[in-house]
Amino acid sequence: CDIACGDYRTTGQRCEATERSCGRSCSLPRPLASPLTSSSRDCHGPNLVLPRVAAPVSLPSLRCQYSLSRFALSTEAPACATVDALVNATATGRYDSDGRFVTDCTIPTYASLPRGGRCVHIMGDSYTRHMLQTVSMVLKDNFVSGGFERPNANCLCDGQFSELEPCRRNVSFPFPCTSVEYDSRLTCRSRRCSNAVRTRRGGEAAFVWLQGGLHYLQGPLPRSGRPSLRAPVKSFLAAIRTTAHRHVHANDRFFVSGLHFQTPAADRVFPHQRRALAQEFNRQARRVTEEVGGRFVDFSTVADGDEARGTSDGVHYLTSANLVKARIFLALLHMT
Repeated sequence: CDIACGDYRTTGQRCEATERSCGRSCSLPRPLASPLTSSSRDCHGPNLVLPRVAAPVSLPSLRCQYSLSRFALSTEAPACATVDALVNATATGRYDSDGRFVTDCTIPTYASLPRGGRCVHIMGDSYTRHMLQTVSMVLKDNFVSGGFERPNANCLCDGQFSELEPCRRNVSFPFPCTSVEYDSRLTCRSRRCSNAVRTRRGGEAAFVWLQGGLHYLQGPLPRSGRPSLRAPVKSFLAAIRTTAHRHVHANDRFFVSGLHFQTPAADRVFPHQRRALAQEFNRQARRVTEEVGGRFVDFSTVADGDEARGTSDGVHYLTSANLVKARIFLALLHMT
């Protein structure tokens, strides 16, 4: 009677059908007995992953195979030696038949932030929250509950990326962060970002990261009812230019990321974010980012819309995809 992961829209209806056929209510699996352990081996049982469901039915029990149990990073190629090599490898990455994420050069492995500290300024939404949450898990070597300041018994392992409201509280970030409505506007600044550093041209180089797409695409559809890309792209392109003008100085490193691909089931619920529109959104974001001297980091190859990757709702991905993003982000911090 367990309900499988994947379908955003029909989750509640499937739960109702399951309750009728099984003759009992959908219930949540019992949490792991040891939520404080750092061993990801503790995650290889059924994982509880809860979507952000807004339906007048009881929440389903989503028991998923741990995403890291069917995932690996390719390590055969030489290490990515430059920022350009790493960014290009990310853009051309792909999954092979064994579920390995294969890149033209191997993503360097770092388990710490760069020594000495630097100014790191980050702006994004839930995609960025999940990436930074995974950075915290890497830094703590804790993939069971390291994504939170305090373990939450119903948000462990892959469940740390559940979009249910309790699993978006007390998230652990590697830098001080503030957010609006849990992350529709997430802003993080390291303690080295003093006003003196940010306003002095020619000073210590800062690392500036801007991610957009998900919450730039939530505006009303045009009167025709057809999905439109014009307004969201215009908004984000303006945000890229504004960020470059206000926050990026002479020696800074500026990175921009955009939309992921969502699953086909999510395409039916959020047609304004379907693959073709996401590709166009990212293409235009890349163009403007390069015009202002930045680099566009395309994570759509990592979060590629295949339900086999594991998602909580067809839009947000689980540990495996977020681990690739976190490793790339950490590598960029060390390489710039």
